[in-house]
Amino acid sequence: YQGYQVDPEIVLSDTSKMFSPKGTRSIELTKYLVPFLSSYRGGRNESFMYGVDILDGSSLWYDYDLTSAYTSVMSILGDPEYDRARLITKEDLKSFIFEDYLYNYLAIDVSFEFPKNVKYPTIPTRVDDDVDICPREGRSVITGPEYLVASEMGCKLVVNSGVIIPFKNKKSKQGEITYSTPFRDIMKDLQT
Repeated sequence: YQGYQVDPEIVLSDTSKMFSPKGTRSIELTKYLVPFLSSYRGGRNESFMYGVDILDGSSLWYDYDLTSAYTSVMSILGDPEYDRARLITKEDLKSFIFEDYLYNYLAIDVSFEFPKNVKYPTIPTRVDDDVDICPREGRSVITGPEYLVASEMGCKLVVNSGVIIPFKNKKSKQGEITYSTPFRDIMKDLQT
């Protein structure tokens, strides 16, 4: 899918070209794209956090999972509009509506502290090259949906910096503004 390529000369998957002086100058890749490298992670699961079944072993344990969670989320990903990429501030985030957090590519560097009553903090923080944990407080680069969830949980969030790459908009025949979703049809086929 060519829509994610910033420049035909610099392929995003070819990091040796992307992180060359020419590559980083092409559209200031270091400013807008590099934060995304650390903001996306896999899922997590605390279903079996509290240890073994000390009864007779006949207890039922449930592990709830969302069917097709990754493909469902990928189906709403938009076509990035690199020309409108920019740095954002805490004030920008305050002016956003709910959809702005979901329908743009956001990477937000935050310092955070969850209230003591939050049993499962939601912001992942890197421990080392192989381990992410979700501590009560720390610093991390997170996405728009992670920012929304943490805010709803009463987390104190201090925005250190942020980047937004908007989705490309398109107008319907009725004048309604929507955005391009290049993966939706592929995901529908996969789920079918």
